[in-house]
Amino acid sequence: MRTKVWRFSVQLNSASKSQFDVLIPKVPAGSRPLCVMRDTGGEISVWMEVDPLAPLGYLKLLSIGTGHGLVPSNADYLGSVVDGEDVWHVYVPHAQSQESLLGKV
Repeated sequence: MRTKVWRFSVQLNSASKSQFDVLIPKVPAGSRPLCVMRDTGGEISVWMEVDPLAPLGYLKLLSIGTGHGLVPSNADYLGSVVDGEDVWHVYVPHAQSQESLLGKV
């Protein structure tokens, strides 16, 4: 397997400033999220190590606004992003099994 690093654009803004799920489609199964931040064009993105030949599915992330929602005990912290007046803290749930990554795209 030859891994590459790919960038995936994400939308973290929501009417709810507490917490919400973010689904990233067309992610190769077994991908490993590395970080979340703004790219050079100002777009919020997640960078991941991927196997380009793996079947595509989706990756679920959890986004929580500062002072809102609860920090999940069953997830790993990926990073924080400033978006206007909001700051989003992004987590990767532990339950990212191969089956969840192969959900419908």
